Amino acid sequence: MRHVNESHHQQYRRKWNAFVDDQHNGAAAHGAEIVAGARELDVRADQVPVGIVPFQTRPLEAVPEARREAFLEHLRGIVAESFANPNPPQRQANRSRNEVEDPPVSTAACIACLGHCCVLGAAANAFLRAGSIDNVRAVQPDLQPEDVIEYYTTRIPDEAVQGACVFQGPMGCTLERTWRADMCNNFQCNAKRQGLKRLAEAGQDAMIWIATSEGTGRAMVHDAGGTREVVVTPDDREPQKAAVAVEAVLARLPTKIEEQDQFTGPACRLCGSPLPRGHVGPTCGSAACSLANAR
Repeated sequence: MRHVNESHHQQYRRKWNAFVDDQHNGAAAHGAEIVAGARELDVRADQVPVGIVPFQTRPLEAVPEARREAFLEHLRGIVAESFANPNPPQRQANRSRNEVEDPPVSTAACIACLGHCCVLGAAANAFLRAGSIDNVRAVQPDLQPEDVIEYYTTRIPDEAVQGACVFQGPMGCTLERTWRADMCNNFQCNAKRQGLKRLAEAGQDAMIWIATSEGTGRAMVHDAGGTREVVVTPDDREPQKAAVAVEAVLARLPTKIEEQDQFTGPACRLCGSPLPRGHVGPTCGSAACSLANAR
């Protein structure tokens, strides 16, 4: 159990450290964009909050017929499953909270990114399940199965992102929030959450979002005037300016977890897992710990 627990720690450490590398590499590759964005916002380049998110670069294509039919087959199945229950469960308090539109500064991150996470909706059929249909029916109880199928069918755009969610069109998701899956309404990527955290810490209303993938990408600024793409001038590319801006951003980004930083010290008395530095108590409280105690 101790080895299993440590392997989980190692897996988390690897994923986190890869995320940190992406954040640092993205900042280092876009110094000129940071300088240009700060200039547009009339904020010092070493003080402006910067969020670094993934960048989705797939082209648009006419939705392949096979892809359309595969989704519609899935849709017909979950609609039949939902309507088999004449009284769908009520979860509207939770749904209403999740369906509220994101603040504009948060939406700006997704505008910059172009829907990197939405690509996963291809394999997951837009994350729609019978429960998703239940949610819609709870709000619109007069809907019939053919009404639901018609809505989703007509929302498939003529062109969608290649190999991505069937509803990921040129301007983003073509579904209204009440018709989306819970996953789509709830999910916030770690990169976006980290950027919003830095904005809150800075106590400012404006920020720069950098969307980047392997050194390529773009930058968007958001303020009271809205969201717009950064325009870089030759003066913004001056090496010293860019270096100062990047250094300030790197200082505020998350850091890697070193092996000795978190998993040294005494072992849990129940499962034998290493306890993190500064941990209070004789046991770790992990799932492995609970299992060992039960046995």
